[in-house]
Amino acid sequence: MTINLVPLFRKKKELYLPEDEVTILVRLFVDNKILNLSSGIKVRYENWNPNWKNTRKKNPIKDKEPNHIEKNLLLKTKEKEIKDIVFEIERSGGIPTVDLIKTHLRTDKIQKKKKSLSDVHFIILLEKYYDWIKSEEYKILTQNTDSYIRSVVGSIKDLIRFSNVYEQRGNIQLTTEDIDTTFVSGLIKFCDKRGLQPSTIKKRLKVLVSFSKWVGDKIGVIFSIPIPKKVFTDIEKDIIFLKRDEVLKIYKFDKFDYSNENHLDYKKKGVLHYMKNTTPKRKKDYTIVTSYEVYKDMLLFLCGTGMRFGDLITLRVDDKEFDSKDRMKGEIKYQSEKTKKITRVPLNRLTMNIFNKYSSGKGKEDYLFPRTNKGNSISGTKFNKHIKEICKEIGLNRGVKSPQYNLDRTIVKGTEISVELYEKVSSHIGRKTFIREQIESGTPPRVIMSMTGHKSQKVFDGYYNILKGDRMKNNDKIFSTNLKDDESENSFGITKHQEEKLKKEKSLFDIGLLPKEIYLERVREIMG
Repeated sequence: MTINLVPLFRKKKELYLPEDEVTILVRLFVDNKILNLSSGIKVRYENWNPNWKNTRKKNPIKDKEPNHIEKNLLLKTKEKEIKDIVFEIERSGGIPTVDLIKTHLRTDKIQKKKKSLSDVHFIILLEKYYDWIKSEEYKILTQNTDSYIRSVVGSIKDLIRFSNVYEQRGNIQLTTEDIDTTFVSGLIKFCDKRGLQPSTIKKRLKVLVSFSKWVGDKIGVIFSIPIPKKVFTDIEKDIIFLKRDEVLKIYKFDKFDYSNENHLDYKKKGVLHYMKNTTPKRKKDYTIVTSYEVYKDMLLFLCGTGMRFGDLITLRVDDKEFDSKDRMKGEIKYQSEKTKKITRVPLNRLTMNIFNKYSSGKGKEDYLFPRTNKGNSISGTKFNKHIKEICKEIGLNRGVKSPQYNLDRTIVKGTEISVELYEKVSSHIGRKTFIREQIESGTPPRVIMSMTGHKSQKVFDGYYNILKGDRMKNNDKIFSTNLKDDESENSFGITKHQEEKLKKEKSLFDIGLLPKEIYLERVREIMG
């Protein structure tokens, strides 16, 4: 069986003038029988597009037709109406014959007279909105980033998915008049059962509201979305980041490195593979590194720069700006893929070592980190999978909790149990680690935001928690002027507590995680 939109010709096609009007039919072919249903829509013969399904816009009526938007929507609604009838017959175990389809059309449950655009099928309007969001025109007018557009597209797909479910459950055809509290609460429950977090559900509703405004502006149909206000209150969550000693542990672990023969054990197991770090300016075309060596260095670079993974994989050698006085210093300058903001972040000795390792012998236009053997960038999914395995091998097994929450703010059963750190490691933990390290170094939040590219203080605040150490950092100095430390001193005149602190700061300074100025300042603070 096929369903098509076709013009009703009452004379030979060649006798029609361009300005003549033809009525559009919904034509069904069922068991060698034809069923013609009038749509009630007339269009000029010159403006009918017989190959409309193969066009980009997929509109049967050309834009030159007066009221072409309304007519196209009504035609597609009529076609969808018939498809829904056929689907309902088949779902009930029946065979969609011509007579049975006619019977369904006669019932008040299905048949509607399209008096205005408010009766246009809701899903068709959503599909139109989907096309608009993906259009080049939308991108130019709004200046929204590709990542934002992908997020909106994902929300629209969920709205279409739920609308189909809602129609089947209620045996109705949705119009804008049906979007009430029952629909919205059903959408929330639908998203919740799919495991979406409250923040993600809030995005779905935000897109639904934006859609309703678009319908009002573009189509002229006004309807409001009843949004609940209290169900989406924010919950403070524990932010998982790598501690300094864990970053050091990753840095010192070299069994994956090509220069370490121990990597052959992992190679035999099929855990890692070789990658070519192309160096076209050298006589050799490339140097060899292992995949796990690259992933490990990428994670460290993320921790040392606070970059997003999408920006990391597009980083080029020319994105480093040298210090005018010292070429061993400098900063990374790049345009954020997500926000389009120009971001600068200084290199420390850790990130400088990694930069030098992968940039050696390359031209300015070359990517910093190796590509796959097919020349593509490393995918985020692959990186997140393997970095967990790497961190497990390194021994990052500190217990962490990352509970998920229901809409009523209760914890999802089973998610309150602590898991080992490596299970939660992903590319984004580097960004959180960088922010936590900067906070502990005493860097002002606005300066940190300039290095991470955050535009909003609210979003930035979601990347770290206020820890006990933050509250206690300067607490020991209060009223300490006339008080003595009871701890015994060693032969150098410092306490064991001071000695431990000095060793910790020295180790961070030695590998480059701590700039010299900050290191000296901390030494002075520890020594009083």
